[in-house]
Amino acid sequence: MQRTFRALESLIFILVFAPRVFTQDAVLDLWSGHTPNLQPGAENVQEILIDDPTWGLFIKKVAKPIVEVYLPHAEIATGSAVVICPGGGYAQLAWTLEGREVAAWLNTIGVAGIVLKYRLPDPEIVQVRQIAPIQDAQRAIRLVRSRSVEWNLDPDKIGIMGFSAGGHLAGSATVHSDSSFASVDAVDTLSPAPDFLILGYPVVTMGPGTHAGSKSMLLGDSPDPSLVDYFSVEKQVNPDTPPAFIVVASNDGTVPYEPNSLALFNALQAAGVPSEMWVYEESLQPDHGFGMGTKSKESIEWPWRLALWMKGNGLCRIVPDKPRYTFLRILPKAVTLRSEATERTVLIECDTTWSILKKDGNWFSADKQGGGKADSLRITINANESADPRQGFLVIGNSARSDTIKIVQAVPGGFGFFLMGGVSPNGSEQEILSTAFNAGIVLIPWDDDSTAAAGPDGEKADLMLLSDTVNKSKVGGAFREAAVPVMVLETGLFDGMGMTAVRAYGQERNTERLDILYSGHALAGGLSAGPQAVFSRPVYMNWGKPGGQAVIIASIIGDPEKASVFAYEKGGTLADGFPAPDKRIGFFATSSLNPLLTSDGRQLLAAALRWLLDEETMGASDNPAVFPGTFVLRLNYPNPFNPLTTISYVLPQNAAVRLDIYNQNGRLVRKLVEGSAGAGPHSIEWDATDDAGAQVATGMYICRFKAGPFCAQNRMLFLR
Repeated sequence: MQRTFRALESLIFILVFAPRVFTQDAVLDLWSGHTPNLQPGAENVQEILIDDPTWGLFIKKVAKPIVEVYLPHAEIATGSAVVICPGGGYAQLAWTLEGREVAAWLNTIGVAGIVLKYRLPDPEIVQVRQIAPIQDAQRAIRLVRSRSVEWNLDPDKIGIMGFSAGGHLAGSATVHSDSSFASVDAVDTLSPAPDFLILGYPVVTMGPGTHAGSKSMLLGDSPDPSLVDYFSVEKQVNPDTPPAFIVVASNDGTVPYEPNSLALFNALQAAGVPSEMWVYEESLQPDHGFGMGTKSKESIEWPWRLALWMKGNGLCRIVPDKPRYTFLRILPKAVTLRSEATERTVLIECDTTWSILKKDGNWFSADKQGGGKADSLRITINANESADPRQGFLVIGNSARSDTIKIVQAVPGGFGFFLMGGVSPNGSEQEILSTAFNAGIVLIPWDDDSTAAAGPDGEKADLMLLSDTVNKSKVGGAFREAAVPVMVLETGLFDGMGMTAVRAYGQERNTERLDILYSGHALAGGLSAGPQAVFSRPVYMNWGKPGGQAVIIASIIGDPEKASVFAYEKGGTLADGFPAPDKRIGFFATSSLNPLLTSDGRQLLAAALRWLLDEETMGASDNPAVFPGTFVLRLNYPNPFNPLTTISYVLPQNAAVRLDIYNQNGRLVRKLVEGSAGAGPHSIEWDATDDAGAQVATGMYICRFKAGPFCAQNRMLFLR
């Protein structure tokens, strides 16, 4: 029986997803080593994996298509299976959001989920770009049919599902199932026609109203009109097209609802194809790319609607309870205060009832204020007279939603802002944040729309960092006159800050080492003179040529004028001839999705941060010593660690040394060093045991170092 539904009402519901580890039952080479339509050398193209903290894994540059197979428990299995095509504008695959998470949900209603890693229309990888994705989709359907006995599937209940550009692929594979685009073995004698079609906010047309990026990637910038018609799914629908289910947001700002989903639905209806479409006016972002709706409001119910449709078509027996929507919003999501000798209370607004789910930190408490439909939150932060920064978090929520509040209490003299090009730090920016924290400095991530050296509660920063990701046209010379120490990690801003006269981009390739020129300076962090491995992998190296009053700590190997770490004292003459309003450091640390620095690189960064906050002047010397003119405590390595970590320090002279380990409550855990030591580098291992020989618990520990008049401390994270 044909069913036609359209819903534009705002509905209130919630679907609860339990956390799941994605464990596939099988991973299969789609073409068994004989992939057609490949460019020569395509097998050498490196696949790119991008792990987004919010949306999960994205994949680019697919040269070897595969399927990940997720089978339901035998007692609820229905014999139905769905080949899942993640979206991504034909430029990448949203592997978690529109692949693995979908398969996990299908398993809960007894349906097998087959996630397809298909080739993208990339001329570097495929010869005929527009047919490569559809070749892989048809092969996937055939492959599933060929394994139907092994996987306990009904070969007449194999469907295809796609999201966004993956929806275009699923639709194209469906309407062109009478065409064969490749054949390499007996599997390709089976039918590539799906038995049903499921589309989420799909790209449909290649004509007016299409998603321009998907069209350009698939067909090129000036495609032949015949190709445009052929790959416009709505124009290829016929009475043999299988039953279809479509979900979309009417206010989709990426792939317009009209003429994509609506045009396809109208074509299905005109051809007499059983079809159902649910249209939501989504009030929350994202209005496109909402996947299974776990982060949505109105469209959060759509999987329940899909289960009803699948049951009605004999594809499953289980329908989950109709979801009930509950929304949790907290403001602010971060509390950043300086350490104070008095107790401090902060109020947080929430718009629904909640409970405390997790609390990390024993120096603050939290309780509800008010009641009824919404509870506010009171956080009481204990007094702190120590020299230690404190950092913790609080998770509040209910059965439907949860959110996290970050709580940071910074030390006076160790509180700064890290200006970045986005709201969330990438891998190398996170490494900088953790290195600073281990050095006793709390850096608060700040969006690059801000151009003031002030942060929460109007508190002035003790230092500023400008990341490699900032927008140079936004930031420009905004911090040129800032009377606060500034570290510039973006070489494109060296000139704008007046710090260099000559700047070069990409002049040095595959650089892992820097030449330490001034090992005797505190900025060198105790590293020896000469080439040192600062980066954990080869980087595309930039450099600058600072003014004559700059001290160059590190440079390109063999060319000391190409500076990569250099500094100006407050009042020193910059390269543009003007005096520096405060200390300035140029420190090359390119942006990366993954951590970039070695232990020596982190030590160099920590030394630079400490120098920015040190009120002493440089005290430059023409004859730098072999060992630094100051005492140095290096960051332990590895960190986090299990079971061993090495703590290193450098002495400029003979001194009485004491090195102790404390827990976060200030209790002495282990006395590692006590006695006299000579000038030079020293190191000792800690095996995460206390003075009684018992292993300590997982957590943060403080390494306190005293040598003569010098005191310092680092933080170390032990994970059991």
